[in-house]
Amino acid sequence: MWQYMVDNVNNQSNWSYVADVCVDQATSYTTIVLYKILRVRGFI
Repeated sequence: MWQYMVDNVNNQSNWSYVADVCVDQATSYTTIVLYKILRVRGFI
């Protein structure tokens, strides 16, 4: 699991991968929330 890949401050070997996963998930969730808000408000 990726959330256990950054468990040591001194070991930065997986930080880039975990950051990419987090950004991808944040983008997906943001898109879903914005879509729902725009749909409710009648813009879509």
